[in-house]
Amino acid sequence: MKKGSKLKLEKETTLLANERTFLSYIRTTFSALILGFALIQLSNNNRTLLSIGIATIIGGFILGIIGFIDFQLHKKRIKIEAEE
Repeated sequence: MKKGSKLKLEKETTLLANERTFLSYIRTTFSALILGFALIQLSNNNRTLLSIGIATIIGGFILGIIGFIDFQLHKKRIKIEAEE
């Protein structure tokens, strides 16, 4: 295998790993959102359960934003390192 094609393969493998990690963030975000909405539905005037549900939804959104930022930063770093 030529050196150039090996580097290209390594870059593609790293990009795919980055995308898999981002999809894991998205999956966890949706799970947190679903859990939060379920807790709100089950709260029945229970303020503690309602508060936990709202906190879970907010945490899910924050996790999604962190995952997106992490994905973009790693993608940029991978492309810069591949050009060197």
